[in-house]
Amino acid sequence: MKVALTVWEDRISPLFDSASMLLVADIARDGLSGRRLVPFAGDSPLTRAARLADLGIKVLICGGISGSYANLIEVRGIRIVPFAAGPVERVLEAYLTGKLDREDFKMPGCETSEWDAPSQEEGSVLPGRHLFGPVPSRRFGRSLGVDLTPYKTCTLDCVFCQLGRTTHKTVAREEYVPTEAVISEIRAWLDAGGEADYITLSGSGEPTLHSRFGEVIEFVRTHSRIPTALLTNGTLLHLPEVREASAAADVVKISLSAWNQASYGWVNRPHPNLEFSQLMAGEKAFRDCFKGRLWLEVFLVAGMNATAADVSRIAALAGEIRPDRIQLNSAVRPPAEEFAGAVSAERLQSFCPLFRPQAEIIAEFHAEKEVPVHATRETIFSMLERRPCTADQIASGFGMHLNEVSKYLGNLLRGGRIRMERKNGTVYYAPSGRGKGAGGSRNTRSTSGPSKG
Repeated sequence: MKVALTVWEDRISPLFDSASMLLVADIARDGLSGRRLVPFAGDSPLTRAARLADLGIKVLICGGISGSYANLIEVRGIRIVPFAAGPVERVLEAYLTGKLDREDFKMPGCETSEWDAPSQEEGSVLPGRHLFGPVPSRRFGRSLGVDLTPYKTCTLDCVFCQLGRTTHKTVAREEYVPTEAVISEIRAWLDAGGEADYITLSGSGEPTLHSRFGEVIEFVRTHSRIPTALLTNGTLLHLPEVREASAAADVVKISLSAWNQASYGWVNRPHPNLEFSQLMAGEKAFRDCFKGRLWLEVFLVAGMNATAADVSRIAALAGEIRPDRIQLNSAVRPPAEEFAGAVSAERLQSFCPLFRPQAEIIAEFHAEKEVPVHATRETIFSMLERRPCTADQIASGFGMHLNEVSKYLGNLLRGGRIRMERKNGTVYYAPSGRGKGAGGSRNTRSTSGPSKG
């Protein structure tokens, strides 16, 4: 078992939140078997909690610790022994011999050596490593996101993706993140009184690539009254096991932005093992077995799939899928490729009657009620890591005043952690490390299709 102690010089660091060094002790049945000093950098609750988990820590001995850090650490199954004080060597010896509860190892003014979470603002909830938000969603109101894949692990590399280019294009279904850890975070969020309009499987990639995503949906359905939504590109619905797991969701949003293999290739840039006929067959088969609400998103890109003829072809295929709702979308957020131009709202509106049922244009998010959510510089940055947002969207998502949001954004901008992007006269904020030309593998397939007006 690994035990970590926060270190400041030769004593227990008085505050975990700012500790820069850990003593990691390996404890076997017969006592201490090894030890090492480990640098402990990072100012984010998410990164610090993740670092402990990566080190395999089971017990954390520290001084003071804030509730935001403690929540994220405990949800990973790490026991916290806080309010410890004294020389590190003596504290470690006291822990090994069962004497850490003695008064001389307690921080002054602390009555317990066990963790009692400090009171937080009523209703405040901090997301964990695999949860984000609730975020403002144009489809689902205030949505708690569940992220089941590493950043940009996807079956497609769509030119319009708001998250940037795909860095791991794959069709391999694996347990990309631990299912039990995800469920533990959702349970903790629910137990803390978390509120959202939907709990949505979405995030950094294609959620159906996760081999056990159906278990996550089932847990939410049996432990909460909040409806579940699955945001999938539909590429894996040709697999019976994916259709079965997806059918447990209340709402499933699928995608269709092409009409044949060629257009599929230049708009969506699929994995080489994927065919457009496969996509259509899977989405139609899912409609036949799904009893919930099926929504279809049609993403239109100027110059690629947005002529009247192109949209008519897509509309004809959409009719074969028989969705309950059809939503037209375009690049209102900064896309993966600069050439992925937005289609005007007026032109989108002219296409709506081509679809059955008649399509609608996805409206910008507007909060109908205020749900208090604990927001810090780091939770806002975590939101922006998942999706670019405007200041208004951040304010609505966290139930904050715009002036308060502006302070956080100013701090992040001055620190060089985020950048501003202007799209169609609107300013969006995104992490500075994911600008055009940022790292990651790039698809080399040609993205140019026939010249279209």
